[in-house]
This record gives sequence, C-alpha cells and structure tokens, in this order.
Amino acid sequence: NSIQSFIDWVGIRNSRTNCHAMLVFLAIRNLGKVAYISQQLPAKDQEPCQVVLRIMQLYSRVVPSTKVTPERANDVIRMLFETHQEFLFGQFMQAESSPLTVAQLHSYLASLGDADALRLFLLSGLCITCGNGAAQGGTDCWGSRFLDDNNAWSTLLVIEALQKLEE
Repeated sequence: NSIQSFIDWVGIRNSRTNCHAMLVFLAIRNLGKVAYISQQLPAKDQEPCQVVLRIMQLYSRVVPSTKVTPERANDVIRMLFETHQEFLFGQFMQAESSPLTVAQLHSYLASLGDADALRLFLLSGLCITCGNGAAQGGTDCWGSRFLDDNNAWSTLLVIEALQKLEE
C-alpha cells in the first residue's frame, strides 16, 4: 500500500515519456559497471554513471534503445544518471551520507528546474533497490530478493525523508 501511494505520488502512470525513460535507464544503467566498456574510456570517465553518459553521447549505437527514445525521454535518462552521480542513494540508505550531501542534492535538483526530477530520482532509487540481490539468480526468485518486509520499511522511510526535499 505504501509503495502504491509512492508510485501515485511520482505520477509515472501519467507520463508515457517518463515511464519510457525510467525503463531505458534501468535497462542500461549496469553497462557502466562492465569493466571492458569502462576501460575504453579515459580514467576521469570510468565512474559507472559517467560511463553510460559518455556512451550515450559518443557511442549511441552501443545503446540503441536511446536512439529510438524521444529526446525528452533521453533528457530524463541523462538527468537520472547525473543525479545518481551527485547523490548516492544506497549510501544514504546505509546512513553513510551527511546532511551536507542531502542539502547538495536539494540544491542540485532545484538547479535542474524540473518538477519531476526528485520524484523520478526517488523512483529510480526504489527500482534499483528492488534489483539488489538479483545477481544471485536462482529459479525460486519471486519478486525482489532484497526488498522483503524489513528492508521495504527502511527503504520507504528513506524515500519519505527525501520526499521532504520537495517542500
């Protein structure tokens, strides 16, 4: 119920462009973690989010989904990668972020001038969290390996805390 309320708050169901962008973002985000790909770039561009941004910019044929994505959706995809570079959602969940980093996230999102930026960033954080543990594989995986009853509550508390940045 709380997750459904959050999804309603994000409004992803009302925007085909944002939904498309989110799906592409989630589909391509792990390309940045592939050593063979990242090692093809200069050292300054080898952080996972930066790898994907550079691929989108310089080698778009490697991510054909971005070639058929409307430009507004590609803007959202870039915004998500850039925001994940600025603020590490997982570190915040583990209480490894300082209040300063939250203030910097707030300033960064305000500078974007996009009313949906915070909402989409939080949804992408939830989606990424849902995928935690997926690499363990197995045929008995029904739903998220990470987002069980205990972790779901802490994840929702993190999201609730960050939702206050919109106020």
